[in-house]
Amino acid sequence: MEQSRCRMPSPAGIMSFSSCRRSHGLIAAMSPEVQQFSADLDQLPLAIGFASRACATAGLPPDACLKAELVIEELFSNTVRHGYGIGAARRERPVWIGITREDDGVIISYQDAAPQHNPLVEDPDLAERTVSRRHIGGLGRVLVRDLPRDVSYSVEDGRNTVRFRLGGAART
Repeated sequence: MEQSRCRMPSPAGIMSFSSCRRSHGLIAAMSPEVQQFSADLDQLPLAIGFASRACATAGLPPDACLKAELVIEELFSNTVRHGYGIGAARRERPVWIGITREDDGVIISYQDAAPQHNPLVEDPDLAERTVSRRHIGGLGRVLVRDLPRDVSYSVEDGRNTVRFRLGGAART
């Protein structure tokens, strides 16, 4: 499949990924949008709204837009609470959300500069624990991993990067 020739985009390379896919006839030309937010929970509604509007503008159904909102909420709140940690300095820490529109959906790129952490790695003990023995948290990674399609994690230019696709024929 031609798609395997194109790698998921880096922050500066979102356009190059789209260009690669266009050159293989996979998508029509679409411009990416990237917005930076402060890693503060006060910014969470703005980050969710940005992703939700992009999904709606791309013509995705409401359930796909809701998936984007849930994944962004989980990633963003975990960045604030665990990635950058509690304290005033987190207001100065950035989170980047990039949206690349495609003919059949969107690719959403979420980045932070917190210490390296892959949210897609499953906690092996989580499934084994009974409800009474579980600590709060850990189930959000299931949302991030299972709601969208083509989820990936990488570290690019020192940034944790999670990318996921919404839309398309297989799963919105």
